[in-house]
Formats: sequence, structure tokens, C-alpha cells
Amino acid sequence: MVFDDATGYAKPISIHQNGVSRGTTSCTGTFMNSLGTILIGKNTWRAGFLSADISNMRYVVGTAVYTSNFTPPTSVLTAITGTQFLLKANNVNNPLEDSSINNITISSSGSPTLIIANGPF
Repeated sequence: MVFDDATGYAKPISIHQNGVSRGTTSCTGTFMNSLGTILIGKNTWRAGFLSADISNMRYVVGTAVYTSNFTPPTSVLTAITGTQFLLKANNVNNPLEDSSINNITISSSGSPTLIIANGPF
């Protein structure tokens, strides 16, 4: 996903899956401005959880990391300029660990599991 800062102006949001754009839209408002609850793999208007594997997730403010289709990384993501949240999910002892400078506490809901063998790296 690509978000702008909390200026209130229209912000482009792009979703990529495996390096391929799945859609782009624009909306107004603020995103993660209070570091409140963020749902990954769950939404508030439907029952159930996402049935998928997530191996890396990075939330960057201020710069679009990808502006077109791209080749997905072949190693664990690292923090880059503007990184506000970084989930590497590669630590067996603490798979729900934010590796950004913000060290955001992550709580699980449902029964997420870490299976190293399923990861791409």
C-alpha cells in the first residue's frame, strides 16, 4: 500500500500482490496518525480472518516505494527512509515483532502461526 502523510489531501493508495498491481484509488483522511489499532488480515465489517501467508510487511510514509509492477524482494525487508512499521515475521521466538524504530506492540487475534518453511526466503 502507498499512503501520503496526514495532510488531509487526496492520497494515492496502491495495492500490489506478488509485485503486480491489483488496484489503485485515491482517498482523503489520515492513516495511522495515532498509531491506534491496525488490522492485518482482518477487517471490522466481516466475520472471519484472511487465509493467506504474509511474510513481509513494510509501512512507509512520505515516499512511494513502488510506483509500478516490480519483482518482489528475495530477502527479508529492511527499514528504509520513512519506515513506520516493519513486520518481517522471521523470528521464531517473536514472529509478531515490529522491526521499525517505532517498536509498535503487535497483538494477535485468532490463531496466527509462523511457519518458516512456507516463506519465500
